[in-house]
Amino acid sequence: MRLALELFRNAAEAGDAEAQGHMGLCYSMGLDSPDCWTADGIVRFGPPKPAEALLHYYFGAAGGDMTSRMAMGYRHLTGLGVPRSCWSAASYYQPVGEKVRGTRVGLARVWLG
Repeated sequence: MRLALELFRNAAEAGDAEAQGHMGLCYSMGLDSPDCWTADGIVRFGPPKPAEALLHYYFGAAGGDMTSRMAMGYRHLTGLGVPRSCWSAASYYQPVGEKVRGTRVGLARVWLG
């Protein structure tokens, strides 16, 4: 797991949107340190780093990562580290909803022929 954390960190630094989202989650939960992980999984939680989490979620969302968009939508909806704004929340949630709707339509076409 330590290797995975390092690879995600490197990919995020290189601008990979999905890796940005993953690192946002790690920072928000205090799992950004190799000391938090062993080969078997999580052994401890460190202190959350909300500013770093927000930064990674923002760039992940800007790059198209759906998890980051959901996180940013929630943060704007509740005012968690950002100004509370339903309009901003909707701007993050809308592309996610459109993707989910498109996926469901595609699956329906497969099932119904």
